[in-house]
Amino acid sequence: MTSSDLKLVFSEEITFKHLKSRIDVDVQKYEELMKIKGSYISLNFNDDENIDLSTSDLRKLLLSAKQGILSNVHVAYICDCLTLSENINYENQQIQNIVFDLADPEINGGFKTNAELESIIAAL
Repeated sequence: MTSSDLKLVFSEEITFKHLKSRIDVDVQKYEELMKIKGSYISLNFNDDENIDLSTSDLRKLLLSAKQGILSNVHVAYICDCLTLSENINYENQQIQNIVFDLADPEINGGFKTNAELESIIAAL
């Protein structure tokens, strides 16, 4: 995945379904490694463009999961990639905190239930 892929999806030039098809193989490997305690998880991420992550962008990402387009693991993978980016500007601290919480491997990548997901969306 590239940061330019994320910019395209947030600007609605490509769909989350299209992004999902681009990252499915990486997400599958990511999910398998998350199940192994203490494993090193490498991410296939190219930080090729700056991203200004807004509340609206994060809401779009989470709504795509609520609609069943992306799984919680896809969201965790995307958020994990965002935490590695040196070229990301978060609209505010709340957005950054949510991204880091969703990427946290200690909780196996963010939300576990739709109720948790809805709670995060409501907090935006």
